[in-house]
Amino acid sequence: MKTRRFIISVIALICTLGVKAIEQDTDGTYLIGSTDDWNAFASGISNGTIPATANAMLTTDIAVVTTMIGSESKKYAGVFDGYNHTITANITGTSKHAAPFCYLNGATIKNIKVEGNVSGGIHCAGLVGAIDGSGLISNVVVSATVTTTGSHCGGVLGHAQSSYTTMNGCVFNGIINGSGSTVGAICGWNHGGLTTINNCMELGSYTNCSTFNPIFCGSNVSASNSYYLTPKNYGNNYGTQISSSMPGEVYQQMEISGNTYSVPVLVDGIDSKYYFSGDAVCPEPVVSFIGTTLIKGTDYTVSYNNNTSIGSASVIITGKGSYSGTKTINFKIIGIGLSGKGTEASPYLISSDDDWTSFVASIDDFNYSGKHVKLTTDINITSFAGMRDDRPFSGTFDGGGHTMTANIVSTATGDGLSSNNLNDVGIAPFHFIKDATIKNVRIAGTINAKSNHAAGLVGIAYETNTISDCVVNATITTTAGYVGGIIGHGYTSTTTIKDCLFNGRIEGGTYIGVFWGHSHGGVGYIINCLENGTYSYGSIAPFNYDGNVNLTNNYYVTGSDSKSTKATAETLADGTVTNALNNGRTGDNAPWIQDPVTNLPMLKIFVSNNSGISTGFIPIENGKLEMENEANGWYSISGQKLKGKPAAKGIYIRNGKKVIIN
Repeated sequence: MKTRRFIISVIALICTLGVKAIEQDTDGTYLIGSTDDWNAFASGISNGTIPATANAMLTTDIAVVTTMIGSESKKYAGVFDGYNHTITANITGTSKHAAPFCYLNGATIKNIKVEGNVSGGIHCAGLVGAIDGSGLISNVVVSATVTTTGSHCGGVLGHAQSSYTTMNGCVFNGIINGSGSTVGAICGWNHGGLTTINNCMELGSYTNCSTFNPIFCGSNVSASNSYYLTPKNYGNNYGTQISSSMPGEVYQQMEISGNTYSVPVLVDGIDSKYYFSGDAVCPEPVVSFIGTTLIKGTDYTVSYNNNTSIGSASVIITGKGSYSGTKTINFKIIGIGLSGKGTEASPYLISSDDDWTSFVASIDDFNYSGKHVKLTTDINITSFAGMRDDRPFSGTFDGGGHTMTANIVSTATGDGLSSNNLNDVGIAPFHFIKDATIKNVRIAGTINAKSNHAAGLVGIAYETNTISDCVVNATITTTAGYVGGIIGHGYTSTTTIKDCLFNGRIEGGTYIGVFWGHSHGGVGYIINCLENGTYSYGSIAPFNYDGNVNLTNNYYVTGSDSKSTKATAETLADGTVTNALNNGRTGDNAPWIQDPVTNLPMLKIFVSNNSGISTGFIPIENGKLEMENEANGWYSISGQKLKGKPAAKGIYIRNGKKVIIN
């Protein structure tokens, strides 16, 4: 009886809430395979039972779509992939933003075709009514009839608001009716931000559109490689008009409204620049015709010119079968001025000061993500890598145990806190990094900056980074705040600093965090590190001034830190700190060693007379130990220099001979 009552209660609850379970794949993506699924997904976004960021995909064509996904109060923010299926709309909007996707915020809509009818007022559109944030509408074809009585309407997108939206590979070949003004076949309007329109095409027909543009009615736009059939009566020209003859294009002839046109294919996937790695550069174009991806070898062929060396090159696409004509797309092959191929086995090599300069300049154009760069010698640097926040260094940099001696001066005075001038802050050898690894490098010399977040190694870090086995003994001079000996600004990143040493100097500045100056989000990790610097300002934090930073097994000389251990002259000199920093690692796995010159902890890779020996012993030649001109010097059997005659029992070395103390 209890079971029966439970089942009845569940059925009643489902009926009350109007919930229909939608199948999901293993990644949690909602699988839309019917009108009911579409309606349930739209309802779930509207009432909050499905997260606004939920992803969805069409598994078949949907014959009837009457409800809209998202609203002005519940904006959809997920990825909706149509998988080249078609929805047939029958949407009548009672207010603005009438469209299959009413209102988006940072969403992606791709690979979908729309037929049927959409009617409404302001911001009415065949696919998306309005969008905020930074969105993407890609590879869509709208053949629907859009009827509007309002302004700022579109065949694909009605109003881009103040968003940064990219529309790529969009085609409108439907009809727009009504008394609408500022109607754009691809996008109607925006009032800020930037709408980027690439590889789009207009093939529609229009009645009673008093102000019409086949691409876009507004001015905050970046448009390229787009085509239109219908001339504008408003705004600027953002494309190439389709005619009966299209020289320089691959096209198919079509009859539209009783006239024959050579309708071009859309070509994507070719960048303007490629970097030379020693092999021929052969970018593969993606060729489509009104939403259908064409087949290489069946519909077109591809060839290349001058693609085996640095300079100007081109890809030539030639139509085949139903497609005629030839299209040539030019691109540049650029050398970064470094030998190597950027792989872990064959990294790009920096072997001179000029190589560093070439490396710095190349980051503006070249994405080093996944690439490896290695320093092969000591160099002098006057410029910093990753000079813009939208062009950070994102690869792996291996210093190889070498030293970069900096002479970096910046007069920029940005604060990086109350304004958006991040490019003027965080002055360091690596200005901006993102998803980067920096290891095995020592920074010496001077860094002189007047802005916040100046640092000895990294100015500003984004996303996930690792800094390991690095030493900074440079002098950082600044009149600003939130200074970092290693990192100036962790920003919102998750960055790990491990097995690093700061033994430089910070002149001036306020709010000093020796390893981590400042962050306003994300999580930092500092592990097995040593602070042993000097400072002209009295108040410093030996590891992080602020931010969410986890500290593990770290030692400091100056200041205080309740989560780390104070190092004294004795524990630095007698090997206690070195052993502690190795944290149980021995042999080749132990990165720290007692420097035979300074008798202080040092990373093994920077000990010049280590000669690859990983045990920490000082090499002995001809049975004599190098005593550094101290006739009465005492050393441990492992080669560690002692302050004087040891009190503990054991075997020691004095004047090149073993001595036993009982």
